[in-house]
Amino acid sequence: MNASYQAAMAPATGTGFARGADRLGEVLGWQVMATVMAVFLWRIGRGWQRPKSLRVLSVFPLLIAIGLALYALGLIAQALLLGL
Repeated sequence: MNASYQAAMAPATGTGFARGADRLGEVLGWQVMATVMAVFLWRIGRGWQRPKSLRVLSVFPLLIAIGLALYALGLIAQALLLGL
């Protein structure tokens, strides 16, 4: 997550569309890697028989990744609706 934050806060290079696309590409790359790891943990957690609390905890990284994706889609939808 720290690497994703650093990528988002790095000085952008280029001008116009390429400037934003570079930042977005870096952040999405880190987010995809985090999502893959979350799904991996969730799949491992499903196989555990005991204790149940660990199985429940294995779902949280996946829920966080889904929540962040929905948040980003909400921001995009809001920007489109407001004409930003």
